[in-house]
Formats: sequence, C-alpha cells, structure tokens
Amino acid sequence: PFNDASHMGHARSYITFDILRRIMSEYFGYNIFYVMNITDVDDKIIYRARTKFLLDQYRGEMATRNRAEVLAEIRESVEDFKVKMAALTPEDPKLKMMQKVADGLAPVVDKDCSDLNELLGLASMAMETWLDTRYGADVTDHSIFAALTQHWETEFHSDLKQL
Repeated sequence: PFNDASHMGHARSYITFDILRRIMSEYFGYNIFYVMNITDVDDKIIYRARTKFLLDQYRGEMATRNRAEVLAEIRESVEDFKVKMAALTPEDPKLKMMQKVADGLAPVVDKDCSDLNELLGLASMAMETWLDTRYGADVTDHSIFAALTQHWETEFHSDLKQL
C-alpha cells in the first residue's frame, strides 16, 4: 500500500493475520513470533515515485521556461489523456476515475489561466503520464523510489498509532 494513502482495504490482511495470531496464541496457547513484510517495490510504486519526481522537477523548472511553451505542453498532456481514456472499455475499472479527472481538465483546455501552477495542479495526472512517456527512462536514481515508500510507510504507521 505504500504508493499512496492507506485505506480500509489495505487493513484486511493485517486484521486477518492479527485474528489468526490471537487464536493461535490465546486459544491454543502457542508462543507466536510474528514477522510482517510490509511491501516489495513493485511496478505501481516505481511508476508513482517516478511520475511524482518528474512532476516535481517540471514544476521547479516551470518558472524559467517560456509560458506559452509550458501551457502548450500542459494542454498536449490533457489531449493525450483524453485519447487514452477514449480507448478504455465501459467495463474498465479505471474509466470512472479517469472521467472524473477529465471533467476537471476543462479549464486547462478551455481558458487561458494566468496561474500555470494552478493549471499544472488540475492537469497533474495527465502531466505525470505525459512526462513519464518522454523522460521516465532517464530516471535511474533509486533513492527516489525509496523516498516515496518511506513517506507512505511513515504515514501508515502514524495512522496505526492513532487507532
């Protein structure tokens, strides 16, 4: 679960094994040594870390670039996003989420917003994909991937302490 915020679905495996541990130790009297592997760095985590890094890098470089060029790139990313969305079938579980994102992209395409950071915020999902297509292969620093998982792991343990 360490590529984004935790939700109740993530808790299922922890609750299941906690119940099994309690049954084995409290009912059957076994001495339990419980080891938990939180996660492996899988493709979703690698993708999320890389796209977040690329978007943060782009945001940092935006102030030194030509405004019209940045606006054109943001709009191009939105059009690419819409093409990808159009290729989905009605049964695809991503369609509803992508439609919600696409509905929020109207200001990016329809008007010239004076605040590029606001536009980038609205189009962040589209821009992440666009940037990853162009520059993702150049991201090779493994600390980027570890930083994302460490951030969400810290959040996860903080949430657990609050329970």
